[in-house]
Amino acid sequence: MLYFSKWYGEWNKKELVKFLSLAVIFALIVGTYWFLRPIKDGVFITLIGSKYLPMAQFISLFVIIPVIIIYGKLVDILSREKLFYVLCTVFGVISLIFSYFLFGLDINNGLGLAKTTGFHKILGFSFYIYVKIFGSVLIALFWAFVSDITKPNSAKLGYGIIAAGGQLGNLFGSTFVCKKAICYGASKLALISSVNIFIIAFAIRLFIKFIPKESLVGFKSRSKLNKTSDKPKKIKLTDGLSLLLSQKYLLSIFGTIAAYELVQAIFDFRFKTLAGLTYSGDALISYLGQFGALTGLIALIWLGLGISNITRYLGLKVSLVLFPLIL
Repeated sequence: MLYFSKWYGEWNKKELVKFLSLAVIFALIVGTYWFLRPIKDGVFITLIGSKYLPMAQFISLFVIIPVIIIYGKLVDILSREKLFYVLCTVFGVISLIFSYFLFGLDINNGLGLAKTTGFHKILGFSFYIYVKIFGSVLIALFWAFVSDITKPNSAKLGYGIIAAGGQLGNLFGSTFVCKKAICYGASKLALISSVNIFIIAFAIRLFIKFIPKESLVGFKSRSKLNKTSDKPKKIKLTDGLSLLLSQKYLLSIFGTIAAYELVQAIFDFRFKTLAGLTYSGDALISYLGQFGALTGLIALIWLGLGISNITRYLGLKVSLVLFPLIL
């Protein structure tokens, strides 16, 4: 109780409402991603096979490069708010299109690897890549949006609530898929995900409309950014790569994340391969939804136990070293 009293006591009411609202929006985004993730894996493994998952990951890497370039151009042209509306519209329509193509595709009664056609392979790969892009772009845009409207001192307190909201979204989205996958099927689930994406855009609109403008100021105020002399310089993709290669601390961060992703990819591939040997079709989607729900639940428990206090008391360096050693 003392911990929570100290935490909430440093906020005013407007900040609390702001971060709770952002937590709801992040719950919608993460929930929709974990809603789509079991569908993409279930459809892909049933139609194409788990042994092609590394190929799908490899292709996704190359496809996302032009997507990032286009995203960078849109960032230069549009505000974060308008970019949300554009991307949510695009992603929502794409989910509708995939729902249409998945409709009538019976992946439970004999349509497996032996009967997969060229169309099915294109559908499986494209849907897999689409969900990867959705998770990468929309989550990155959300955090960029939050950074623009949050001061550093507030961020130290509010980001924990936003993260908890994301885990709640993970839990509820995955649980829904787990419970309803066999009943609804992949097509109806994709249709529901499309509705969720449009709701995200609506939630952003409500947030901008009802949260006071004085609470939507980040490290640099919006008025300063409107001055010609203070407008941020346009950044190219090559500028980011050269900065990464020239700064040791950025290379260290990259190495840490890359090592984690490598280990995760190996375990994830093995896990989905074993799952694909036991389940198929909508049953596989339901099982992967159950897995997602369990990961969200465990993350929420750790957040509730105050895992962020580890870095507060032991320091960032010790925490980063302890994490892989404990695992």
